[in-house]
Amino acid sequence: EHYSGQARDLNDLALAYLKTENPAAARPLYEQALKLDSESIGVENKAIAIYLNNLGQISEQLKDFSQAEKYYQLALRIDKKTPCDTLDLGSDYEKLGKLYLKTGQKENALKTLVAARDKKSKVLGVYAVEVVDLDRAIDKAKSL
Repeated sequence: EHYSGQARDLNDLALAYLKTENPAAARPLYEQALKLDSESIGVENKAIAIYLNNLGQISEQLKDFSQAEKYYQLALRIDKKTPCDTLDLGSDYEKLGKLYLKTGQKENALKTLVAARDKKSKVLGVYAVEVVDLDRAIDKAKSL
């Protein structure tokens, strides 16, 4: 009822910047949208987890891996606490696991990628393309 739509507009503008491959311009817009929505709908909300995942991806593109990890971990914590689709939770684990893989964190990568595979295979089945891709990522983590 009191939602102004400003966060949505900032989100839309950030998406436009991402489509033009300008993550540095998108990042502050997402941060502002996150702040506005956190204040209006609360921090324990699926929408906030989506913002955090978007900010994680942008931070990863900008090679700010420590900030990306923080955003992904926060999104995962929210999705664990709130009603969430199993695939969304699997995607949270996958993003974090692939970041750990990229940054050479073997044990963290293995733990989160296995969690991602387990969540996604429950919904999609063990032979789904996304699950097979996770199996490959797990094998890659084992060889680190």
